[in-house]
Amino acid sequence: MQSTERRTIDGLEFEIGQLSLKKQRAGLVRLMRIFGPALSALAKDRAGSLGDLDVGTISGALGQFLATLSEDDLEHFCTEFGAVSTVQVGHLKVSVAGAGDTVFQGKMVTMFKWLRACLEINYADFLAVLGPISARLSSKEKDPSPSTSPTV
Repeated sequence: MQSTERRTIDGLEFEIGQLSLKKQRAGLVRLMRIFGPALSALAKDRAGSLGDLDVGTISGALGQFLATLSEDDLEHFCTEFGAVSTVQVGHLKVSVAGAGDTVFQGKMVTMFKWLRACLEINYADFLAVLGPISARLSSKEKDPSPSTSPTV
């Protein structure tokens, strides 16, 4: 039985379900095709930890990711996840597949946040593999290593 999870995204109440196993597998193949080249760019010529990547390496990987993502991929995930997601509109709970044009019109960032939530719910174990990498990158950006040089 597929489970559902409630998420509030930019003030909208969503209920997001899991795709069938067959659809999850097909989506995973797309995700690996999309993320694979970017992850390879991050790991290229690296020995050991990926946590000490520089901005140039990260921006190159981001460029690779954006070059790999297609309109067809985006439409695929919006369609598949829209079919298993609902959103509260007034007193009604409606399918995102039917209301997506209205709900996300002019709210592209909200749409990408919803897609991220859908990916988290459907591919948690796959994304968990990527989590330590992104956590290390985020912590490096937020908390740079303190200087060891003496202060005068």
